[in-house]
Amino acid sequence: MDSPSEDTHAILECTSEPGVTLSVQAGDVIGRAGDVDVSSLSDAKYMSRRHARFHSRRDKWYVENLSTKSFTYVNGKQVEPNTEVEIQTGDRLTFGIIRCTFKAPA
Repeated sequence: MDSPSEDTHAILECTSEPGVTLSVQAGDVIGRAGDVDVSSLSDAKYMSRRHARFHSRRDKWYVENLSTKSFTYVNGKQVEPNTEVEIQTGDRLTFGIIRCTFKAPA
């Protein structure tokens, strides 16, 4: 399996929280108690503590839904729990009700 460079970070621009930008790298979990801690965001209560995990393999990025109660969406399509889908720059990700735009590293 290809492993990403440790300094390869993707960006999440939170469109539901203007001005908030989150940095994620492969293996990071986003959530109220994740590697990418969103507990300070106004709508964090609608996210799970460990909501979704990011993966990077062979220069492609993926998001895996870890939550069974607060859903994860990619471009409006629900990601089933314990399932991952490929994501690309410009994709709209929704965690609970927090909306973000994904930007892969250049």
